[in-house]
Amino acid sequence: MINVKKVQITVVTFQGHHNYGAMLQAYGLQEHLFSLGYKVQFLNYMPAHIISGNRKVPKINSVKNLLKYVALLPLKRRLEKRHRLFESFRKKELELGELYQTYDELAGFPPKTDLYICGSDQIWNFQNGGNPVFFLDFLGTETVPALSYAASMGTGTLPEKHEDQFREWVKIYRHISVREKSSVEVVSRFTEKPVHCVLDPIFLLGRDRWEDIAGERPLKERYLAFYSLETSGWIVDCVKWFAKALGLKVVILGKPGSLIFQKRCHVALDSGPREFVSWIYHADFVVTNSFHATAFSCYFDKACAIIPHTSRNSRMENLVNLLQCEDKLLELDEVLTEERLKTLMKGISPAGEQALADAQGDSKRYLIDSLSDLGMS
Repeated sequence: MINVKKVQITVVTFQGHHNYGAMLQAYGLQEHLFSLGYKVQFLNYMPAHIISGNRKVPKINSVKNLLKYVALLPLKRRLEKRHRLFESFRKKELELGELYQTYDELAGFPPKTDLYICGSDQIWNFQNGGNPVFFLDFLGTETVPALSYAASMGTGTLPEKHEDQFREWVKIYRHISVREKSSVEVVSRFTEKPVHCVLDPIFLLGRDRWEDIAGERPLKERYLAFYSLETSGWIVDCVKWFAKALGLKVVILGKPGSLIFQKRCHVALDSGPREFVSWIYHADFVVTNSFHATAFSCYFDKACAIIPHTSRNSRMENLVNLLQCEDKLLELDEVLTEERLKTLMKGISPAGEQALADAQGDSKRYLIDSLSDLGMS
């Protein structure tokens, strides 16, 4: 039997972006693989556009960036702290391999590894064209076992113009799993291999691990945590309504929206991945249209309202369907009432908790069975 402690796994995912979900899902998968006894490293691919995107304030190289710079100038110190916290988490908590800044560097000297695991997050999002790195195209003719874990397509669709490329690229994987049920049918059209649906890696760790990361309550006052990937007048009105109805202070995570000008708001822009978990865990109510904020809210059984995203709702819908808490999803332009608020305050039902436990077991078995089939256990 193989000694798993000597097996080197390289995880290929979004680990360098200063994005809460990206780093936390990477951490979840890493820690679970560590618990199984494997050596783990991340493919440390950091091209120029990622480094630029992580910049504390935008470079003044266009009129658009000049306007962004001016708008963010009052928040510069918070942005700098946010940058430090992300880099600290990434370097201290994630096992990073050798740095690659270009595809040619990667293709010339790929990592020495026994196995590649590609996923999770939106590594198969083809809306702006697929990235060959996430399909191990840099290996050329070299053959290294590979599987995908909880790969996401973002919108659950594949543009027709990319179908032939995807069909060719997906051949690299000996075992395939995706994060959303909506992706199972899509991916199955391009491969004869079974396509499994598994949970996001944050669910591979027990709640107690995330509670340890959350630490102490970040704010003495009772608060509503608001994290949105896009903001509209209706969303702002929703947050104001919930805050008033519940008597909560509003805490804005991530990029500030219109609410930063309201007196009762606290802008927690200076938060890294660890702080993000803490704000969600200790919140008295959460409003979000982010998948990972939704996932942590549900995992911690928080009272929450999941607001519609203009293009990426399938991820949240899949999760709340599994947990049987569909009532937490708001309709676009929904009129809020006290009765509606009562449904949002309900916790996850015993049936939903059991469904989650079953899905966690299935997800862990997929990994173990796939590793065993590849001779890695």
